[in-house]
Amino acid sequence: MANPVPNLLETTLGVFLHDIGKFLQRAHQSRRELSESVQKRASDICPKGPGGRYTHLHALWTEEFFEWLDHQKLEFPAGIDKRCVRDVAVYHHNPLPQLQGIGELAAQADRLAASMERKEKDEQEEMAAGELGWDAFIKTPLDNPFAQVELGLGANCRQKPWKESKIPLQELVPGNAILPRPRSQLDLQAYPERYRQLWEQFRAEFHEICTALRSNPGVFCDALYSLSERFLWAVPSSTKDQPDISLHDHHSAAAAVAAALYLWHQEQGTLNDKSAVRDPSPPKFRFLAGDLSGIQHSIFLLANQRVRGASRILRARSFLITMIGEAGLLACLNKLDLPIFSQIQNAGGRFLLLVPNLRDIEARVDELRSEIDEWMRCRYLGELTLNLALSEPFAPEDLMRERLPRLLSQLGAAVRRAKLRPLERAYRPVVLKDRFEHGPCEVCSVRPAVVSQTVDGTTERRCRVCQEEHAVGGLLPKARYIAWTTQSVAKAEQSVSFFSGLHLSLYDQRPPIDHTFLVAQRLYASVDTARGPEALRRLATYVPRMSEQEAEEWNRVYASQDPSERLGPGSIKPFPMIAEAAREAINDQWLGESCLAVLKADVDRLGLIFSYGLTTLSLSRYTGLSRMMDLFFSGYLYELLRTEFPETYTVYAGGDDLLLIGPWRQTLELARRIREQFEVWTGGNPSVTLSAGIVLIKAHQPLTQAAHAAEDQLETAKQWSRNAICVFHEPVSWGAYQKQLELAEKLTKYVRNGWLSTSFLHSALMLDRDRRCTQKTMLVPGARQPLITDLRAASWRSRWLYHVVRLLKRLRQTSEATADVARNTEDLEQTLLGLFPTSSAGSQQVSPRIALMVALYRNRKAEIERRR
Repeated sequence: MANPVPNLLETTLGVFLHDIGKFLQRAHQSRRELSESVQKRASDICPKGPGGRYTHLHALWTEEFFEWLDHQKLEFPAGIDKRCVRDVAVYHHNPLPQLQGIGELAAQADRLAASMERKEKDEQEEMAAGELGWDAFIKTPLDNPFAQVELGLGANCRQKPWKESKIPLQELVPGNAILPRPRSQLDLQAYPERYRQLWEQFRAEFHEICTALRSNPGVFCDALYSLSERFLWAVPSSTKDQPDISLHDHHSAAAAVAAALYLWHQEQGTLNDKSAVRDPSPPKFRFLAGDLSGIQHSIFLLANQRVRGASRILRARSFLITMIGEAGLLACLNKLDLPIFSQIQNAGGRFLLLVPNLRDIEARVDELRSEIDEWMRCRYLGELTLNLALSEPFAPEDLMRERLPRLLSQLGAAVRRAKLRPLERAYRPVVLKDRFEHGPCEVCSVRPAVVSQTVDGTTERRCRVCQEEHAVGGLLPKARYIAWTTQSVAKAEQSVSFFSGLHLSLYDQRPPIDHTFLVAQRLYASVDTARGPEALRRLATYVPRMSEQEAEEWNRVYASQDPSERLGPGSIKPFPMIAEAAREAINDQWLGESCLAVLKADVDRLGLIFSYGLTTLSLSRYTGLSRMMDLFFSGYLYELLRTEFPETYTVYAGGDDLLLIGPWRQTLELARRIREQFEVWTGGNPSVTLSAGIVLIKAHQPLTQAAHAAEDQLETAKQWSRNAICVFHEPVSWGAYQKQLELAEKLTKYVRNGWLSTSFLHSALMLDRDRRCTQKTMLVPGARQPLITDLRAASWRSRWLYHVVRLLKRLRQTSEATADVARNTEDLEQTLLGLFPTSSAGSQQVSPRIALMVALYRNRKAEIERRR
């Protein structure tokens, strides 16, 4: 009896698994390892090439995968017929007679995902090499996706070493093991065995998913999507045509195309018409993008910095704002009847879906806008908006390489237009009252307060939103699972209602999944990540937590007079404690300023990179590059903070940017490390760079103002010259910044050894200001030389020489100071302001302001009670 015609989810899942055979093929190598029953079906599954030889042998291995499912008696959830999924996945190169239309749809999805009319090189190589040539296929690593970005910034570099950057064949576990590296540093001889190990792990977890999640198709598909990313992210989808696209990214893009094609042809009544499916000219697709605006301002909306529980509220806000993007994506999928595989991008408050150009698509999106805008208006009063942008209809041929850049440019314009019309469908105006029954909320000072009593008897006046954020922030440190449901879940530790009937629930243990669940995910927490079959969700959630000793000390110092300030082990560290971590214990005293540093950084020229930077753009490459960009900020950064900078508080990080708060001294080094590791991540490609801005504040200062100040510092760095950092209002290149930190270390050492005084550093700062003033000269028309207008500033050299001579005289009179010390100090002081014997009056150099300020901040003394 013939199998039934596949439905939408069966077709999409079949396309998502259509090349899973390539994974098995590389894990087993020889065709002789195929089961006998599969080998007998080669004539049905594989097409024939020139000379009558079978091609596309990986399809046999896809069949082997489904044979394994049968042998294990594994089934998919209700509504997903495994036989239909198998027919789509296995026969996508040689469709069954009764499935010509669906088979052609799968083939078209395969090609359109790659933006190619045909994919032939791998098959030609396979035929030419035979089994003896498979060793080269298996030992071909995945090219770093960033190596394909070209903006013309590395034209002077002949070698282009970033072209040799490869992704190591590893399970996707954030850490140094997944960092890209040159091909010469990869153990390619171990790849055959590594493929086998990865396959065994993949197979075991696939078995668990099929066993544990059969009751819910949505949760099942989300878990499978996550499993694919973890194990196929570094497996090349092709070793000849596309060695820079992972098997996961190709599967994802192809499945998104298949879902949109299925719904469009279903509406047209041409689902079984092979010629109609193949026709590339009708406008079958649209892009649907979501973009969050106002993130930073909404996170830092605080009445003052001494709000009780400020750190947990900020943590919850960052988390919930990220979840708004998730809710927007899920709401769009539900409204348009699309599976989870339709997402092209989901990172950093932005998502992108490939949707069918249905007759009522605009009406459905308008309904979504109304639901979202009204909820956002009520909760955030216009401070935060989620803007939906629907592109113009486009045809399959527009996904070809030469047309896709223009298509993405048009999408970007549609998103910008949508952001100019925030809350357009929320017809009621936002009216802010200035009088409330219980006064304004003591946290945000915007919404009306609701009076409540705490356990210790104190009265709290928070609005419902801030109260909810306070509760979520308290649960986040111990939350191990999150779930999206269509009903509020009573058994959850905390549940938050969103738009479109969506509810987000937090759990500290695995939740009991039922039919109301749309998504259930484990939260990544490094070594503390819960084990299970659910999808793994990486969020930039790292925050410093108190040890038992730190909690006792905090309660002794801060909570002795105010019991409401008491905190226990595992609590998020308050900002005053984080600021104190910048101090250094030197000779039984604490030195250094107790300050926080706010670090903001993002990727330069991001729009250009995605629109025009990829030399051969395709939907799969766009998906892969977006995922790899987000992985650095939402995954790798977590481990960098946890292992090297544990006192750092993550406000948000994901997509292409980050905002971190930490002790100022460590954060200056953190900025350098982030840039250093990002350069490794991108293979050192000069077209993909990072800029940053840092501002220092006291722990009690408003973080809203500090965040805006950090944004200003970042913009200063970008305007000065991208691939730069701005600290203390001084923009410098990353190379110069490294030298400034090294110089600051020397200055600090000399001050603490008594060779220099802080007053000397203050004088150097003042003279550096005068030096730079003389460099900002005015050119008089007709004059041969620039005119120096500030004559006092022009005397900086003589005054600097005076200070240096006095210093050297004092050092030579000091018995502890050796000749080497005096000579090294003289060289250092001459280097500070460029006062070399051979230097000319017009010479210029990088200002030592950063080094001087760091040295001064590190050597400030204050009589304080030890709080750490």
